[in-house]
Amino acid sequence: MAYNWAQLAFVEKWRLNAVRGPLIGMYRPEDRTFFDVRLRPSEGGAGQMRGPIEIHMVDAGDLIREKRLVLTSTITVVVRLVPSEVAPIDGPGATSLTPPAGRPRRWLEPNSQVTGTVLRQEVDALLLDVGIPVVVQLPEDGERLSIEPGETVRLTVAETAKGFLVI
Repeated sequence: MAYNWAQLAFVEKWRLNAVRGPLIGMYRPEDRTFFDVRLRPSEGGAGQMRGPIEIHMVDAGDLIREKRLVLTSTITVVVRLVPSEVAPIDGPGATSLTPPAGRPRRWLEPNSQVTGTVLRQEVDALLLDVGIPVVVQLPEDGERLSIEPGETVRLTVAETAKGFLVI
């Protein structure tokens, strides 16, 4: 199943904020494709990270299977998070990713803590710099936060990150 129109518009809007890295894992339980990408500091959109990290994501358009990508292929992907809560931080905050307890190699999984600088705010999303650029999907019916670019926010990841491949 390829992208629908809404997903295509999302990819086109955020494609300049995609990250690049090798595909290091993929699996398909229950008709959904999951994949892992390894990002290294200063490579492929990964900014000031301490060391390599692996991001576990759901393939939003099931393109990995459709395009028959193989392990170690370098892929370009827009990372989208859905938070359970977003809170501004007073004063300057450090950019950080904290994996959930007991899963030290898994980043941006549910219950991960993320702190980053807002690069751009849209009506329904934030572009956040957490060492890599991520798009944070804001709730449609939630109260709007008054967050300006340059401010620091902290959030808790609610569900597995979605990866939108840029092909």
